[in-house]
Amino acid sequence: MALIKVKETHIEARDTATATLSFRDYEQLLFSDLVDDRRLAVRGLAELDDDTWLDVMIAAIKVEKDAGVQDLILQTLRARGGNDVVDALIGFLASEDAHLRNSVIDVLQQMPKEMESHMASLLANDDPDVRIFAINIMASLQHPSVPKWLETVIVHDKHLNVCMTALDLLAETGEKSMCASINMLLTRYPDEPYVAFSVAQVKKRLGCPL
Repeated sequence: MALIKVKETHIEARDTATATLSFRDYEQLLFSDLVDDRRLAVRGLAELDDDTWLDVMIAAIKVEKDAGVQDLILQTLRARGGNDVVDALIGFLASEDAHLRNSVIDVLQQMPKEMESHMASLLANDDPDVRIFAINIMASLQHPSVPKWLETVIVHDKHLNVCMTALDLLAETGEKSMCASINMLLTRYPDEPYVAFSVAQVKKRLGCPL
């Protein structure tokens, strides 16, 4: 029992001390070797403001290896919100860290207002994987422009996988007025049996003339 009391007293004392930490103190803790220190730093920084706040958080997530701390930073960024946050997060869509990339997609799905002004540039990205991730973001974005964005993809994108990803989502969100655009895929990819099958399925679902 005595050992438990000592441990609890130590934690309480540490919590009291960190309650008065400055922005720079938290920044130093954010790059500590200890996961608990880094979690503490993120929570502390969430309550503070500084001209370098966003830069510090992005620098931290670039090197953070713990999935839980990654998620905590991302949710803190989401809570702060704004176009600057979205600009910074979009860069992680090309990350080789699958957990980080998927977590960023999840966070961006929760920011429909900010994403509105970024979707056009994402769909024009040179990397087809990034364009597919943009469509994945749309899946839960709950923005009224999603069907039109998807229609633009199937009409103009030159990558088959991107088009088919958009078509799959259009089956859930599209409108009958988009039937002509959907038919264009048959002309663009006349030798792809999967395209013909998928187009027929989506047309049926949307009530298009067969």
